[in-house]
Amino acid sequence: MSTQYDLQKFGEEFEKYVRPKYFPLAVKLLEKEEDIPEEAIRPKRDLGDRLSLCQAYGMSRRGGEVIAMLKEDMWCPEPIICYGLVEPPGYFLEGHMNLTREGGQYLKDLEAAKNYANSLPRFEVGKYIGVVSSPIMKARFNPDLIMVYCNSAQITQLVSAAAYKAGCGITSTISGGVCIRSVVPPMKTKEYQISVPCNGDRRWGLAQDGDLIFTIPKEKMEDLIEGLRRTAGRYPVNFVVKPEHELPPGYMHTLEVLGLD
Repeated sequence: MSTQYDLQKFGEEFEKYVRPKYFPLAVKLLEKEEDIPEEAIRPKRDLGDRLSLCQAYGMSRRGGEVIAMLKEDMWCPEPIICYGLVEPPGYFLEGHMNLTREGGQYLKDLEAAKNYANSLPRFEVGKYIGVVSSPIMKARFNPDLIMVYCNSAQITQLVSAAAYKAGCGITSTISGGVCIRSVVPPMKTKEYQISVPCNGDRRWGLAQDGDLIFTIPKEKMEDLIEGLRRTAGRYPVNFVVKPEHELPPGYMHTLEVLGLD
């Protein structure tokens, strides 16, 4: 999708079929300062403090803010490192940063912490200088991906829509650092991603117990909308308890093949 009109249209159709609780986010990785939207909030400059990236995403999806985060705006070190804004320091790669947390041990030992640190997906160092997030309908830039916080029923709707064209499911790695998992893999693989909010996102970014994250790379936006159009009408779900309920024709024929007609 290359035009603002297309992005607006995507937002309208997405709202129609999925009805998310929060604003779906348009997210763009910034390669130069000229890419920063004029209206974007810069936390250090405009608010006087730095924010964790999950807080910025939370402000965008809940409050409708356009927020640009460069290294100097970020409080949490993981996205600074994994978005390639700095060279990963040895302290991080050796596992020391992730070994302990407030109130106790985070991982069993330094080896486990090292494995965790090195398992986090990362962008090439120096490719990007930061990231901007905005509700779809306010975005004045072409996003690299759309990030949606939604419930499990909406995830089911989106998974069905994603499978419409290719007929296959979604493979995701579930781990900590949701601001990384929900952005870096779909940017690199051009595939959908499902993520679970991490403790930081819950404590600081206002993620709720029922929230899951579905990420749509720009290369998949048209396919997803086509899938939503074709598979629409399943959310919200009407609950019916009925023995031998209606099934699609293909399901009924499969039962016959199995001798269960």
